[in-house]
Amino acid sequence: MLAIIVPYYKKKFFSETLKSIEAQTDKRFNVYIGNDASPEDPEDLIHQILKNTHYKYFIYKENLGGKNLALQWERVVDEAKDEEWIMILGDDDILENNVVEMFYKNLGKIQENKISLVKFSQYIIDENGSQTRNPTHMENIVSSKDFLVKKISSQFPNSLSENIFSKEIYQKYRFKKFPLAWHSDDLAILEFSDLKDFLFIHDAKVGVRISSESISGMDNSTRDKQLATYLFCEHIIKNYYTIFPENFIELLLKKYREIIWRNGFDININFTKIYINQRNFFRALYAIKIKHDLQKRIKKFKKI
Repeated sequence: MLAIIVPYYKKKFFSETLKSIEAQTDKRFNVYIGNDASPEDPEDLIHQILKNTHYKYFIYKENLGGKNLALQWERVVDEAKDEEWIMILGDDDILENNVVEMFYKNLGKIQENKISLVKFSQYIIDENGSQTRNPTHMENIVSSKDFLVKKISSQFPNSLSENIFSKEIYQKYRFKKFPLAWHSDDLAILEFSDLKDFLFIHDAKVGVRISSESISGMDNSTRDKQLATYLFCEHIIKNYYTIFPENFIELLLKKYREIIWRNGFDININFTKIYINQRNFFRALYAIKIKHDLQKRIKKFKKI
């Protein structure tokens, strides 16, 4: 059984999200709506729209999304006790009416290939509901490692809403609490796939809204996003650098060093050790100088 998790806070586009859930042609799912102490009561919309959909609605006194969106995601996911599969749908995103139907249509292939994450084609919509980017396309079976390389190297679109994942594998990893949950969804594709392949479905799509009110619409140079990218790079390099191509790890190391240079964050990675393990001895020696320069830069920040 599938659980559709809706972490709720803003009412502006919520009716469109609910209508897309209600319109699903296959009703084999339960909806869990978690109100993150919002000042905007959505109960009128829920009762008005979800006429033929089984749902549970939870009102939380403490706002967790303001601390970290991933905390709110996990709180609502934890309300789903019996379902084996989870989808987390943003409160301003929309499903095409055959998303659940296509999930179940592919369930045999998912189980046969021991797949723990399914990604649907996504397209971007703006505040007016107009499509601003064409739907994504990939092969039917995709390496989660290759996808992450593509996402980070070329800004390939990714969001949380267009994925269904196994609760069992989710519980193994859970979400990493990067600031603003920035890159938390990117890392989830890798980890909720259990570092293996995922299934991509072209024939059902998810509309992901990017507006001035969304985090994705914010300036990428904000300190919180910089810190999140720094922590994301650090996590991949520390835990997974042996499973990725060396040029991708070098890209992450470069991002990591640049963010430290601009922000004065601490160095928590042994650059020399990584290059020695890659048998790149010239870079291993050069890394000693890089570390020295970064440490001098960090000291300047700490004096401010």
